[in-house]
Amino acid sequence: MYRPKEEDRLITTGEAAGFLGCCVNWLERGRCYGYGPPYRKIRRLVRYRLGDLIDYRDSNKVDPQDQPE
Repeated sequence: MYRPKEEDRLITTGEAAGFLGCCVNWLERGRCYGYGPPYRKIRRLVRYRLGDLIDYRDSNKVDPQDQPE
């Protein structure tokens, strides 16, 4: 039996918001206005790939030592 990797798992908008620590509305607006993490459209369903959310979270890391004074 095929078992996808954990990072390939697709999750709902609510689950994605919980993972990122943001609200569902922010993700919904991001889909309309072109910001936020990538998502999949499966007919009428919107799903986020867990690996994409991890990449998005990590790419928005801010290191305080790199900030100008």
